[in-house]
Amino acid sequence: YMNIKDQYKCLVSSKQASFVNSMSMVFSQGYLANAIEVIAKQSNSTIKVTEIGCYNARLMNFLIQRKVVVSYTGVDIRKEYLDESELIDHPHVTLLNEDAIHYLSIPKESQDVVVSSEVLEHIDEVDLKDLLTNMVTLLAPGGTLITSFPENTDQCVFHIVSNETDMGHVNFPVYPEYIYLVEGLGMKLISYDSGFTVRSSYVPPDLISSSKEYKKIYRMLGHRMALAYAMTIDEGHTGGGYYTFRKEEV
Repeated sequence: YMNIKDQYKCLVSSKQASFVNSMSMVFSQGYLANAIEVIAKQSNSTIKVTEIGCYNARLMNFLIQRKVVVSYTGVDIRKEYLDESELIDHPHVTLLNEDAIHYLSIPKESQDVVVSSEVLEHIDEVDLKDLLTNMVTLLAPGGTLITSFPENTDQCVFHIVSNETDMGHVNFPVYPEYIYLVEGLGMKLISYDSGFTVRSSYVPPDLISSSKEYKKIYRMLGHRMALAYAMTIDEGHTGGGYYTFRKEEV
């Protein structure tokens, strides 16, 4: 007999994706793909996109499926992830096995968009500024930086590191401090959107949890999907967020 906790450990340690992680991917990758598509449509030429912590370049795969044409560079510190990519030989894809904290071989000010999704929570606080500096350096003036990660605010702790070490989380940037850090690198915050995150302590406000939409999603798809819906439409903070910055033109 295997209890629920043992079953959960078995599942998350296997090669099969867990349900909640798959949900997180849908929301975060969907957000990035949509944002890049909007920027691509506004450009008169093929935009250059770099993704830091790209895994197996699945974001580019989603863009291809949506018929969004970009020149994509994916960077990941784990070579085995890149080796699994189906896009290794794609003419518009470059995959780099590099440690973005210390070095990036991509030419400075060459990229229109730099994105990083669910990566910064895996970066030690002492290394965060170096990583962001390297990311910002890649952007041409007027370029866009999009980052998403589980977060805390100066008023609410949604995440505690000791509770999420099994996910490799070591740091949860704090909302105002993160904005201050990135804007200090020559960026300007354009927008912030709350978003779904796996282990946030977020509780939906009564206004949302009592809505017919929330109740229907809960009934049809369960608590996790209803929670993801609530986090997505909440205008406040949910313990996860999407930040869009623009590089100021000198």
